[in-house]
Amino acid sequence: HSPDTSLQRGRLIGNELFINALQEDAEIDLATSFNTFRLNALEGTGGSGTTDLTLENDRGLVVDSVLRVNGSVDIETTEGALDLQAVVDVTGGLSLKSTDDLNISSQLKSGQGSVSIESSGNVDINAAISTSDVEGDLDIIAGGDVTITSLVASGEIVTVNAGGNIATIDATSVIEGPSA
Repeated sequence: HSPDTSLQRGRLIGNELFINALQEDAEIDLATSFNTFRLNALEGTGGSGTTDLTLENDRGLVVDSVLRVNGSVDIETTEGALDLQAVVDVTGGLSLKSTDDLNISSQLKSGQGSVSIESSGNVDINAAISTSDVEGDLDIIAGGDVTITSLVASGEIVTVNAGGNIATIDATSVIEGPSA
């Protein structure tokens, strides 16, 4: 039962969740228990509509195929790490949350929204993260360490909070923003 919509809600369970295409002008809210998430197309049929995707997974999750969404994406693991191994490109906001470590090894981009990265464990950023030049804060919060080995840029405020250390590894590790 979804507290937001009062509709019945069940959990999809398996090893790999593969979604081939979703209709535009939709709000997709999935409760899942999968190891891997793949999405083939979520850009709609070329119209101006948007699709918002919310995925709550109850174990560690790997996203290993390109995720392009004309809308916003929220991905949360309630148990286990969240590992992003493919480009995530959204026109709206992007929220990533893990009760364990959160690893980003491919580009994240938000065209017109904020990016929120939150982990109870460590956050490792090994690829560029960017938000729009005109809007979109970038918030990185970790209970443990935050390690950045690539460009992190925002047109708005960049906030990095860690319960442990905050480290940039080399000269390519740059945090850019008007108030970074």
